[in-house]
Amino acid sequence: MVDSFSNAMIRDQKFRDTGDWEKMELADKKNSDLLKWTFENYGYPSIYKMGIKGNDNTNLYLDTLFLHMPGSNDYKYIIQKLYEYIVSGDCPPHIYSTLVDRYETTKNKRMLYGDYGILENVDSAKLEPNRKAIGLPGLKHNLKITQDRYIFKNLMEN
Repeated sequence: MVDSFSNAMIRDQKFRDTGDWEKMELADKKNSDLLKWTFENYGYPSIYKMGIKGNDNTNLYLDTLFLHMPGSNDYKYIIQKLYEYIVSGDCPPHIYSTLVDRYETTKNKRMLYGDYGILENVDSAKLEPNRKAIGLPGLKHNLKITQDRYIFKNLMEN
């Protein structure tokens, strides 16, 4: 799995800066196929199964890989599986919520969880129950966590 996901991470980023949409879509399709195969054969590809570093010190940031799946033909399957993995405790809820929000902001100009980008006129009262349902902290609590991480990071760097 480490070999496959190391290649997937490299493939995912290879054409992002070039603007070659055709090659990006092909890379996303290959990565989508890898995710489906992994789900069916190994379950969720967690850090406990793969670690955080792949071959040649490649970062295995699944967040990034999943963020490029909204345009995939397999999007609905991937979302369904991720939800199952949230329920089982294998997938962090923020991966699911960010992917859903990216899809929803792109297709429907709305957010369901408040985890991707910024939209005007977002009703936090509608987001809070969705966040709670999948185990995410509330928006205010999440903001506090983000601020604390920033402060801690600055303390560690100085």
